[in-house]
Amino acid sequence: MLHEIMEKTVQFRRMSQLIGGLLAVLAPLAQAGPAARQSVGALATASDAIVAGSIEGSSAAGDINVTVRTELVLKGPVREGDILSLVWTPPYTSPPPAAWSATGHGLIFLDRTPSGGWTLNPVGQGDIAWQDTYFPTPAAGGAAPGGQGGANFGDIRHNAEASLPANPSVLDRVLLELAVSVEARAPVPVDLVSEFRQSHSPVLTAAFGRYRSSQDPFLRGMGIRGALAAGDASGLQTVHQNYAALAAGKGWVPIVQEIKIYYSNAAPAAVQELGTIATDSNVGADLRVAAASALARMHTRQTLPFLGQLLGMDPISLRAAAVGGLSSFANNVPVGLHEPASGPWQYRTDDTISHSVFDNAAFASREAYYLEFWKSWWQQNQGALMR
Repeated sequence: MLHEIMEKTVQFRRMSQLIGGLLAVLAPLAQAGPAARQSVGALATASDAIVAGSIEGSSAAGDINVTVRTELVLKGPVREGDILSLVWTPPYTSPPPAAWSATGHGLIFLDRTPSGGWTLNPVGQGDIAWQDTYFPTPAAGGAAPGGQGGANFGDIRHNAEASLPANPSVLDRVLLELAVSVEARAPVPVDLVSEFRQSHSPVLTAAFGRYRSSQDPFLRGMGIRGALAAGDASGLQTVHQNYAALAAGKGWVPIVQEIKIYYSNAAPAAVQELGTIATDSNVGADLRVAAASALARMHTRQTLPFLGQLLGMDPISLRAAAVGGLSSFANNVPVGLHEPASGPWQYRTDDTISHSVFDNAAFASREAYYLEFWKSWWQQNQGALMR
């Protein structure tokens, strides 16, 4: 039997590597396009200077002459009030019209040139346009673009500054500017929740707390997503208790995806709330499947009672998630990986490996085969696993 288990483990590993490789190939294709954005953290680290201020551009022989008037310096040997003149060569397939010009205000990232001057470090990568060179922000002292109760951008920024650490990093200072711009409802093309997953910045933690109490649906949705990204179990409770109102809003899909793809807090309170959502027939299948997927991705001992319940529930996606989670636990698959950990594991057998599911299509094609085994497995092992 040991030989068979080892052989099937090798098969499990090869199939997992194949699927993992396929996902790795498909992921860039899903995000491919003429332009993409750099992460804020990468920009903050790589740029030689970062300023907030006005920016003007005009075309000349295919290049763009740029004037930057600095109002706030976040990094580098630049002073407030400096006027920087520079040239940027856009990666256009054809040059802009000779009479082209544009003005704006925002957060601007700069690099030193070999001659000691400055050039733009665009926030976008690839075949970008002028609007991809900087992050737009409101001018200091101006009215909040989104009309947040008549709030002044400066007032919003002042209130947010309390979240800065005693010795803020450059990244924290940059994120503060972006967070208050989003709060003022400026059209900032940055997903702060994605940035938070990389930085875990206290500035964003505080911003999400403010957003969550906002009456603005967009801000509230981002605040909830931020709480979920931080693993806050109360964020799950908010989603569960306000399902009908949130599900009717435009920000619902990102909230569901945050739970389904990213939520990873395996603390008892969080697992309990996920299990309560997954087994609650009074909320939509989208939210239930998201919660079930989070439980399956964690597949800790505490998640198993809920996964066991889901084996007999509709829709089929709940049952598929249950089988996926139970098989990952039984085969000792580390969270985030696609193959069993090496070494002995008391629940792993040749049968648990051969009854593992890799995707919903495979499960749907032989649902009875998988369900019969895992229902039996759970019945045999739940006593020991729930002690």
